[in-house]
Amino acid sequence: MNADSKPKTRPAAPPRPAAPLRPAAPPRPAAPPRPAAPPRPAAPPRPPVDQRFLGGLSVAASAALLLMACGKPPTAPAAPAAGPPARPTSAAAPWVKVRPGLGIPLYEVPAQVLAAPGSVAEIMAPLRAQVLAIQVRPGQRVAALAPLLTVRMPEVLRAAFAHQGAGLRLQAYGQRREQLLQLKSEGLLRLAELAETDARIAEARATQLEAQALLQVAGLAPGEAAALGSREGRVTLRSPIAGVVTSVSAALGQVADGGGALVRVVGSSEPRIEARLPPTLPDRVSFELLLPGGARRSLRLIERAPLVDSRDGTALAWLVPLAPATDPRSGGGPGAAAAVPARSAAAAAPSAAAAASARTATAAGPPVGIAATTNRAEPELPAGLTAKLQVSLPEEAAGGPAPGGQPVLLPARALLLRGGKPYVIRRHEPEPQQLAVRVLLITGADALVSAAGEPALQPGDEVAADAGPYTPGGQGGEP
Repeated sequence: MNADSKPKTRPAAPPRPAAPLRPAAPPRPAAPPRPAAPPRPAAPPRPPVDQRFLGGLSVAASAALLLMACGKPPTAPAAPAAGPPARPTSAAAPWVKVRPGLGIPLYEVPAQVLAAPGSVAEIMAPLRAQVLAIQVRPGQRVAALAPLLTVRMPEVLRAAFAHQGAGLRLQAYGQRREQLLQLKSEGLLRLAELAETDARIAEARATQLEAQALLQVAGLAPGEAAALGSREGRVTLRSPIAGVVTSVSAALGQVADGGGALVRVVGSSEPRIEARLPPTLPDRVSFELLLPGGARRSLRLIERAPLVDSRDGTALAWLVPLAPATDPRSGGGPGAAAAVPARSAAAAAPSAAAAASARTATAAGPPVGIAATTNRAEPELPAGLTAKLQVSLPEEAAGGPAPGGQPVLLPARALLLRGGKPYVIRRHEPEPQQLAVRVLLITGADALVSAAGEPALQPGDEVAADAGPYTPGGQGGEP
C-alpha cells in the first residue's frame, strides 16, 4: 500500500449563524373584577293556614256530597246511655267517726325469752382427765350436786399425795423444833440448827399450799386428799344446779384436756322477755306475749334501756310474767310421770292413769295426756322462745277511769295545731266545734287521743277527716 492511498477526510462544514432572539411578548393586562349581583329581596312570609279551617272545609264538602247523594238531611248522633251514678268523693264526705281506743293493739313487735345466767351449767374437767364412768344420759332430770361423771386426773392425784407428804414433814419438823427449843432453854443449842428447822417447816408449808390450791381447782377440799389416794385418784364431777341433762359429749376412756363441756344441764328459772319498744308509751298500757300455739301470757314492764337506737327510734325493754307458770314437776303436772321409773309407770298405767282420765273426762272434757288432769295453768316460757309482744290499752284499766275520758282513735290528719296545742274539729250543728285533745300516741295514719277538757270525745262522734281547711292559711267553715 503506497502513500498516495491514505484515506481522504472531508472538510468540516462551517457553523450556521445563530438565529436572532425574538422579543418577549408583553404581559396581558388583568381583567377587571365583575361587580357582585345585588341580593334578591326575600319573599314575604305566607300567612299560616288554619288547619281547623281546612278541616272544616273538608267536613263541609263531605256533608254536601252526602246531601247530594242521599237527598236526606244528616241526623244527629244518638246520646250515650246513662251509666251508673258516680260515687261520692272524699270531698263530699269529709267527716269520719271516732273509734274506741280501748282493747285495740297499738304495737306488735318480736320478743325473745332470755335464759337466766344461773340456769345453764356446762360441766368440764378443769385439768387433764380420763373419763372412767358416765352416770347420766340426755333427757334425764338431775338434782343439784348429783353425780354426772367419774374421771381420773393425774395432776390432782399428784397434788393429793404431795399434800399428804407435806403434812407428814410438817409434823416431824414440828416435833424437832420443840426439842430444839428445850435444848435452847438449857443452853445446849446452836442457833443455826433452829434456823435450819424453821426453813424446812416453811418449805413444807409452801408445798402443802401449792397442793391445796390444785385440789381447790379440781373442786376438792384439802380434807379429801387422803380419801382420794384410797380411791385410786377417782374424782366425781357433780351438777351445780337442778335441771335436765341436754347433752353428753363424754365417752368412756376419753382423755379430756379442758377443751369443751362434757355434760350440759339446763335448769328452770324466772323467764325474762326482751323486746324493742318506743321510748314513750301511753299510761295504763297492757303487755301480752302471743305464743306460737295461740296461748297468751300477761307481762309486766320492769325496765327500759336509756339508749335509743337511731335507726328505728326504739329502745330495749325487759318484761316479766304477771303470774308464775305451774311447775311441771309438781303433783299432777305434765312432768309428774317423769319422776316415776319406767316399770312403775307402766304398771300403774291401767289403774291410776285410767281413773284419773275418767275423772277428768267428766269434769273438763276429753283428756290430753297427763296434763289434762290439772287445772288450767299458765303456759311455760322456755329460754330461747321467740314470740310476738302485743301492746294495747286494756278495756278495763285498774285504778279507775283515766283522766280526759276514754281514749279514742282518729286519723292523724284530723289533728289541728294552734298555738302549739292539738285540736280536732267535731261535727256540730249549726257550726263545727273545736275541741282541745291530748295526743297519747301516733301510729302510722292513726292517732290515739283523749279529751283535754269538756266536752269529751266519745266513740261515734264525727270529726273532720282533714284539718287542713281550718289552718290559718286555709278557709274556715264546714269543709
